[in-house]
Amino acid sequence: LAIPLLGIAVVSGVKLLRRRPKSVQAGQAEYKSGDYTAIQMWAPFLPALGWLVAIPLDFLGFEALETPPLISGVFGGLLFGAGISFGAWGMWNQAFRIGKRRIKKITEKQSLDGVSESRMEAVEENGDILGALVTAGAVDGNELSVASLGKLMDWDNEEIPALQARVNELQSSGVVKISGQGLYQKAKHWQVTITPDGIRNIAQLGHR
Repeated sequence: LAIPLLGIAVVSGVKLLRRRPKSVQAGQAEYKSGDYTAIQMWAPFLPALGWLVAIPLDFLGFEALETPPLISGVFGGLLFGAGISFGAWGMWNQAFRIGKRRIKKITEKQSLDGVSESRMEAVEENGDILGALVTAGAVDGNELSVASLGKLMDWDNEEIPALQARVNELQSSGVVKISGQGLYQKAKHWQVTITPDGIRNIAQLGHR
């Protein structure tokens, strides 16, 4: 059983390394209701219950009953492998999923507050930037630095000033908000997030 699983792991690992993610995620600057589901809140306690399946029964004092080593090993391996896989999956896309829930909460009432033709034009002209921010989960308070935004978009360091100018324009229109702007703060360290007005304009753009 271990030999074919090892082969699958190696093949999967090679494919991941060839198309590895950029490890870019927005920082969670504030916590809001609805960011986490009920199962996510209980998830840290589930492995403790799962390990009971793999613990030999004689360890618990039931000398007459004993878990066969094969079954114990299989259950233990499945639990360990699933724990690592789901843990890694959750770690790499947690910010995106939180951003997705915030977008759903903002747009569920289908409000037109803050929607304007000029803002929708700004959204349309800067879809690449806004798409990258959504992918990183930089929505409604969760922030991503301009440098990380450039990395996610495959922009070189020399192109950061151009990116900075476009982000400034988006802030002027109210689609994004920049924090960390200051006289001595370099543009690449600015933190960017899409505003609720920006999200509503993005959503409305699809109904034009």
